[in-house]
Amino acid sequence: MKRILALILVLFSLLLLPTGKRSFAQQAPQKEQKEIPTTEFKKLGKGVQVLRLWESIGPKWPQIAILRLSVDEYQLFVEHPVDYLNDHQVYPPEYPAKKFDGCELSHVHKRDLHKPGTKCIVLLRHDITSTSVGTSSCSVQY
Repeated sequence: MKRILALILVLFSLLLLPTGKRSFAQQAPQKEQKEIPTTEFKKLGKGVQVLRLWESIGPKWPQIAILRLSVDEYQLFVEHPVDYLNDHQVYPPEYPAKKFDGCELSHVHKRDLHKPGTKCIVLLRHDITSTSVGTSSCSVQY
């Protein structure tokens, strides 16, 4: 009985030894990885920068944009977001913003109003029906 058990163990260990053949995962040719395009913020005015992801790495729809705003510009944005987005041409003219739903727009704390270097970030999603949805933060660190 012990001989049979020893023989089974030897045979089983032989099955587990690597063979000279390559596995399926090793045989598949590896695709060249595409280089991610660089993206940069574009200046739209004093204290206003935009990164339009649909122009580089993002999907074409919905259009995703990131606004970097000074505190003064952010306050103008919060007062009239649709007008602000269209006046600064954040989106292409053929798809202007017509409606804005602010999911979670942050308030600028009084302590940050005159603090040098305070910036606000607004993340925007704009769909083909010209509705924009945004969220923001004014506690951004670079």
